[in-house]
Amino acid sequence: MLKWIGIWCVAGLIGVSSGASAQEDPADADAAPRVNGVFHGNYCGIGDNGPGLPPTDALDAACMHHDACTPSGGLPTCGCNARFQREIHQVATSPREPEDLRLLARTMEASIPLILCRH
Repeated sequence: MLKWIGIWCVAGLIGVSSGASAQEDPADADAAPRVNGVFHGNYCGIGDNGPGLPPTDALDAACMHHDACTPSGGLPTCGCNARFQREIHQVATSPREPEDLRLLARTMEASIPLILCRH
């Protein structure tokens, strides 16, 4: 959960909808609600919209790669975060990407140092 807290907070500051919603497990009415904090595509945010879904664009692909190198419930390695920053920087500076996507990527790139990591 900590891996995205910086990005999620910064995205909220620029007005990106968090898409956070609590969903109860229909199989167990007493189950704790599951919070999905994805704010872009299928993978950018806390959690994801479901394993196996394709990324929606280059930024979402970078988020998917970061999720893949982050252990469930654990911290990513610092190398994983560095790769994530490089991939996001490519999106942020690509003239082929739409301006709104580049803006979100620049915001996310600035918040990557807030993501805790292990050496």
